[in-house]
Amino acid sequence: MKSQIRWGTFFKLSLVVVSSIVLTNFCTIASSDWITKNLFIQSSTFLNAKLMDNIKKKVEENNNSYLMLLRLLETKPALKNYFLAADACGTEKFIKTYDILKVYHDSVPSGTAQNLVAVSNQGSAFSFTGERISVPVEEIENMPCSLKISETSRRLQYTYQDHGITDDFKDRKCVIAARRLFLPSSSESFAMAYITIPEEEFYQMFSEAVPEGSRMVILSSDGQIVSGNEKDSLGSEETKLLSLVRSMRENGDTYRTVKENHKPEIVISGYIPELDMYMVNTVEEAALLKSYAGVRRNILVTSFLITGTAIAVVFLIMRRIVSPLNFFIQQLETFKNRRFEKVSPVKGNSEVRQMADVYNRMVDEIDSYVKQLMEEQERGRRLEIEALQMQINPHFMYNTLASIKYLTWENNTEKVSDTINALIAILKKTIGNMEEEITLREEIDLVRQYVFINQVRYGDSIEVEYFLAEEGMECMVPKLILQPFIENAFFHAFQNKKEGKIRIFAKKQRDDLICEIIDEGDGMSQEETADLLNSDRRRHLTGIGIPNVHERLRLIYGEEYGVTIHSVIGTGTSVSLRLPYHLKKIPKL
Repeated sequence: MKSQIRWGTFFKLSLVVVSSIVLTNFCTIASSDWITKNLFIQSSTFLNAKLMDNIKKKVEENNNSYLMLLRLLETKPALKNYFLAADACGTEKFIKTYDILKVYHDSVPSGTAQNLVAVSNQGSAFSFTGERISVPVEEIENMPCSLKISETSRRLQYTYQDHGITDDFKDRKCVIAARRLFLPSSSESFAMAYITIPEEEFYQMFSEAVPEGSRMVILSSDGQIVSGNEKDSLGSEETKLLSLVRSMRENGDTYRTVKENHKPEIVISGYIPELDMYMVNTVEEAALLKSYAGVRRNILVTSFLITGTAIAVVFLIMRRIVSPLNFFIQQLETFKNRRFEKVSPVKGNSEVRQMADVYNRMVDEIDSYVKQLMEEQERGRRLEIEALQMQINPHFMYNTLASIKYLTWENNTEKVSDTINALIAILKKTIGNMEEEITLREEIDLVRQYVFINQVRYGDSIEVEYFLAEEGMECMVPKLILQPFIENAFFHAFQNKKEGKIRIFAKKQRDDLICEIIDEGDGMSQEETADLLNSDRRRHLTGIGIPNVHERLRLIYGEEYGVTIHSVIGTGTSVSLRLPYHLKKIPKL
């Protein structure tokens, strides 16, 4: 009987609460719906316009960073000197290229330009990212973005194009920001600069201002759709829309309602003066009010939540009974996220407490197993690294002793002594020092000793030059990461050419250390280059060290680090090593 009375009271209270909420909501919605509808349209367009203003600031900052980059290239003589020496070759051209890249990498903030190409008035071109220019200079000069460049304007001209200028963008839709480069304190231009931005990345700057179900376009001052969310219309001309947004700008209108195909549409526009472009949102009025319907649904949901609160009172006693079990189940939900944490003490009947105890013991066992597994994986990783280093060291010893043997045959005791001293200096650093890493300065000393040994044997026909930035010399690097590449250059790069130079570069680039070994030797084909880094193909003794240096860097620092090789037959080979910049850890006292 008590149970029936309790449930009867529950249903009566629920009926009163539900009736009150429904009546209140009906009166509120009926009296304010027609007012809220108009206010919703106005507030939505107003907020969207404000959001456009914020985006304009970001876009203008990005545009200013591009302009700062171009002004830097105009004031620094490196690019102009490179174009003046377009017919130079060999060391002179390499040095001028290095000067440009040094200005670019040392002075340009990270991410300033996606892809930058400069084309001189004399028809020579330079790619700052190192990517090959896939479009002939004559075609570049006749592209729409080139034809739109003003002779005197120092503003960037943004144009859509269905392909880029370099290999990495040749099959991608792009936005080209182009401008002439002028001589300092002069109106005379000496080159044209092209900054290539992938269209999808350019559009991302504006995408947050796109209401659901709307059409967003970035319109140039001549009516071209430069970017937008409807990719099929990119590059087309929208003269009618351009006339509308110009009229809105002249009248100071934030939005305007127009009829398209007998359906009312709301056009929201914002002008970007630095880019001379318009952001235009077009959304059907019905679609905009569809969002308002969602707001109305939220009001109804809130009403139902109030009803649910009243119902929860009726189930208070039941909740007190089942709450400990619900608490324990919620703790078990952490298994879905692989978070093995103990549950806090559970208050309730003995069965629930017993389940919690069993769960906590299971978590302890899992935690112990995971720690043991991680320790075993770490030991396995270290054993792999040590095994790779043991492959490099015997290989180096073999070739060095072969050089000493050759000198002994010549009875050149003085050079034998010097060579042995150089070998002893190397062994002190490699075998005597059991640390896995040494400073780049120490690694370069090892390379100098090794170069001395090889020049004693083969003469000075192969010269080695060093270009080392002081800021990177204290970076910690694995031992013997440069020697295999120097060795490969000595023994294999100069088979046809009997003399030449090997240049070693090292510098800090953001958070990484970049080491490059560039020779002027015979070069290799793409197949030979790939074979050199393939650890499963070891045709020569010198093929042991190179693939294992690459694998060793990836094992120590991660998959994003390692060795890349670029070679051109008849020109030479460039090897680049990338590893994180870090200093030696000082032990705590």
